[in-house]
Amino acid sequence: MRPNSADLGIENVGLQPDARGFITTNDQGQTSVPSIWAIGDVSAPPMLAHKAFREAVVAAEAIAGKPARKDWRAIPAAIFSDPEIAYVGWTQEGGDSARSADEDRTNAIRGRTGARWRCEKPRVFVKTVIDATTRQILGVHIVGPRASDMISEAALALEMGALADDVATTIHRTRRSAKL
Repeated sequence: MRPNSADLGIENVGLQPDARGFITTNDQGQTSVPSIWAIGDVSAPPMLAHKAFREAVVAAEAIAGKPARKDWRAIPAAIFSDPEIAYVGWTQEGGDSARSADEDRTNAIRGRTGARWRCEKPRVFVKTVIDATTRQILGVHIVGPRASDMISEAALALEMGALADDVATTIHRTRRSAKL
């Protein structure tokens, strides 16, 4: 995927796309031309519809003078393959360039972590990236059936700054208990 910024005539208004075709914006979506704002695929990856929608809200609020800014730490993404793959936050390898890899601890859970997942075929794989000092959740990656549904809970945990122990001690409902 690539931004569709060619042939828009942005050079005529004083904007220059970067080498990959993206239009540089600040954390509110404003470009180097103060009266022009950019959202969606032309502004920067990740190239996701729900990210573009949130960028539109941030830009509109900023234009209206409200305090708003982009923060993409908790944007979930999914690959609708079989099995599904979903992720949010940092990867073990990626992370923040200011951090060294040994500052984070990674937990991987395969398969039998709950009643529902015990029944799923193929098994589910969940990987969490946790700050070793603060125990804050930094990233979650899920491979398995309905991973795209389950990643929202991880996105909420990241957005709220949840600690690994917060999630571990939360009782999670199963599909069967939801019918009670």
